Amino acid sequence: MKNIFLVVLLVGMLFLSNKIFAVSSEGDSLKHSLKNKPDIIFGFFPNPAKDKIFVETNYLQEPCKIYITDVVGNLVMEKTCEKKKNEISLEELNSGIYYLTITQAEKSINKRLIIEK
Repeated sequence: MKNIFLVVLLVGMLFLSNKIFAVSSEGDSLKHSLKNKPDIIFGFFPNPAKDKIFVETNYLQEPCKIYITDVVGNLVMEKTCEKKKNEISLEELNSGIYYLTITQAEKSINKRLIIEK
């Protein structure tokens, strides 16, 4: 039973905001460490936009998702970004106010996007 318990501890991780709390086993004692995950910064430009925007992130260990919704909350566009700098075409969207949500690594950032054609 002791071996099963140790295996569970070896794979257990808790995510606390931007910290990772890892538990490991060394012999008969337990050791834990607290590591910082890098702060994730997102940005996009230009705003107001006309026909495209560029979405940038400083950290890309996994793909991020980009959602654009109208003022009522209807999803009008969804993209996956796999690079640190991504070009998003706005050709199919009308002029108006939209909301851009970028989600990555359990974090989300919401920004207002204005499209002027």
